[in-house]
Amino acid sequence: LSLSILTEPITNDDEEAALEKRFASYKYFNEFFNNEISKIQSAGISELYASKFNDDKKLLAFTDNVQDAAHHAGFYNSRTWKFGLRTAITQFINLDQEEYSLDDFIHRVVAYWKNYLGDEYFVANFIPANLTWMRAYERMLNYVKIWTTSDSTSATVPSTSRQLNLAKLLVEEMKELGIEDAHVDDKCYVYGTLPATKGYENKTKLGFIAHLDTSEDISGENVNPQIIENYDGEDIVLGDSGRVIKVNDFPHLKGFKGRTLITTDGTTLLGADDKAGIAEIMTAIERIKNENIPHGKISIGFNPDEEIGTGAHNFDVEKFGADFAYTLDGGLEGQIEYENFNASTATFEIKGINVHPGSAKDIMINSQLLAMEINDMLPNETPSTTEGYEGFYHLMETMGSVEYSKLTYIVRDHDADKFDERNKFLENIEKTMNEKYGEGTVTLTIKQQYRNMKEKIEPCLHLIDNAKKAIRAVGLEPTVDAIRGGTDGAQLSFKGLPCPNLGTGGAAYHGACEHISVEGMDKVVDITVELIKIYANM
Repeated sequence: LSLSILTEPITNDDEEAALEKRFASYKYFNEFFNNEISKIQSAGISELYASKFNDDKKLLAFTDNVQDAAHHAGFYNSRTWKFGLRTAITQFINLDQEEYSLDDFIHRVVAYWKNYLGDEYFVANFIPANLTWMRAYERMLNYVKIWTTSDSTSATVPSTSRQLNLAKLLVEEMKELGIEDAHVDDKCYVYGTLPATKGYENKTKLGFIAHLDTSEDISGENVNPQIIENYDGEDIVLGDSGRVIKVNDFPHLKGFKGRTLITTDGTTLLGADDKAGIAEIMTAIERIKNENIPHGKISIGFNPDEEIGTGAHNFDVEKFGADFAYTLDGGLEGQIEYENFNASTATFEIKGINVHPGSAKDIMINSQLLAMEINDMLPNETPSTTEGYEGFYHLMETMGSVEYSKLTYIVRDHDADKFDERNKFLENIEKTMNEKYGEGTVTLTIKQQYRNMKEKIEPCLHLIDNAKKAIRAVGLEPTVDAIRGGTDGAQLSFKGLPCPNLGTGGAAYHGACEHISVEGMDKVVDITVELIKIYANM
């Protein structure tokens, strides 16, 4: 009888009387089954709680011990949220009889109740009590599933259309965060702005930038991250690949003991360069919104093709609308970089002469041997023999046959004069080889990529000073390093947007040993939020 009364629909004719009847029936039903009915209890409470006659919105269910009380309260908490959501959906269906796709229907339900209740009441009624905001590493794990490798041989912008897949996802997420003007242009550049808090419109307009693509040095497709909780500080075996991340090669790993580490399975790169930076920016913006932290205008940008040196070429600084910006595209958390290499690519094309080996004397010119001769003329200044501010020549790719060979180098140096000398040295090699083997045998093509941003950042050293303050505010000691590489910030600085680089918490980029820590990413989010606070209070 009690069960039938509890489940009997309440009519509009005598709702108050029916409700009183349910209270009584619920009491006897509960006693009869000796409290062994937690799920039915929670359902009953949900029904009673949802009634307009219930003026006690803090109603809880208790039995005869603390454990049961907590257990039942948990059922109550989860059931009341689900019941309220179900009721809200039902009411919307009854009000709006039109047909929609499921995806459109979800958006319309949310829009209706947000408009009807207002933001505060909407959050109070529709956000489950056990909801936690996404951490940066959770976002990154979603992003690394998307293949975004760029292609240095492509003449298109973006160099690979697959980068648009991540760009479009980010636009959707940005709009969900309230960035109403978020969009991706026809060249795969994502832009969006968080308008200044009222009263902060005249504060510094600050930007944050990261890149969509991953390096083509190793596959970025079908990334399968390993998550290592409570890392023991020892060497890390990368799945069944046979590869191992050795602590001797990466001494900072000793300091990661006890952290949660994310690595590859050894068959691909991870993609933390720079999907960690994207995730950290998105998470910081979410926190700014959720915690109602006052701020000036914040500009957000995500661009393609950084890894092939063209990421900033089509970046619209005017549309971006920031006075200054930071790229999140560096190494370990707490790192600041505002000096980078001057960079170029150098390609030697070598023509040979091929005849039958039996009659080749004094006729054959094997272009592959000439290529080896060119490489031997270079000093032993390679990435593996240099460090710090030392420059290098790095042989990236070789291809060849007797008749034709090609050598592709990247040339790097922090010092502008030394960089120019390196390029001239290559031109002298071209001249020497043509004098020896005949004009036109060797052709050298040098393409400038980017310059050292130092000269553009030094007039704006508040960017560095404030980054140091933000890093110290979260309990770290900042390190200022010269980048042995480049960032989009270098080119953007020369386009009128001073843009130093911050670490994202990762290491060993561009290879299967790439890794990052969850805690390091959390710290970078904290640093980003602190920077926003600092500039809002200047």
